Amino acid sequence: MTMTEKEHNAEIINEREAQIAKILTETSKLNAETAKIQAEIHEVTTHTQEMNAHINEMNARTQEMNARTQKLMEETLKVSKESKWYPVVVASGLMAAGATAATLFIKLFH
Repeated sequence: MTMTEKEHNAEIINEREAQIAKILTETSKLNAETAKIQAEIHEVTTHTQEMNAHINEMNARTQEMNARTQKLMEETLKVSKESKWYPVVVASGLMAAGATAATLFIKLFH
């Protein structure tokens, strides 16, 4: 039993339709997988943006703390320099008080 040309053409058409259906099914699967991947990319991008915002906030805080630290270091240096002269000032004050007391003693009892 031989196939007629019409039957042969119908068989080829059926095979091609089956191939097209298979390709469409695979394309649909790939589209679904692509959508999942795009959703994951969006999620990662959102998380990255949140992390970048947090990093920027931490950088701003770090800059504030660095400025405060610098100010405290300058103030500490100033106090350190001033404290070196403190004994001289106290000694000068005591000497002036002693001289005043001696002057009063001499004027009152001489």
